[in-house]
Amino acid sequence: MPPDMTEILRLQKENNNLLQENNKLLQKMRRQAVFGFWWRVITFLVLLVLPFALYFYYLKPYIDSAPDDLSSVIERIESMGDNFIKLEEFTKGLKERQLEGDVNMTESYNSGAN
Repeated sequence: MPPDMTEILRLQKENNNLLQENNKLLQKMRRQAVFGFWWRVITFLVLLVLPFALYFYYLKPYIDSAPDDLSSVIERIESMGDNFIKLEEFTKGLKERQLEGDVNMTESYNSGAN
């Protein structure tokens, strides 16, 4: 074999080794790219779906019952207003009776002094 041929065979083997190493690196890069793609897809799906799931499973019952709760709160406030009016009437009646009682006590005091 001529000396050039041995050099060509050596270079061919070295090239073959480099190609195999390069192929392994490319396969790892492709695997990482596929994994990264699906990881991003799953992450974005979770970020998009999670708020809706939280709303429908946890917040929706509270939001649906809010008008009923609000109307019951309004009714309670109105009844408190009615009770407040009744309390005002009661205190007004007490003050009137107290004034009448003071007048009666003054009259009995004055009549007792004579």
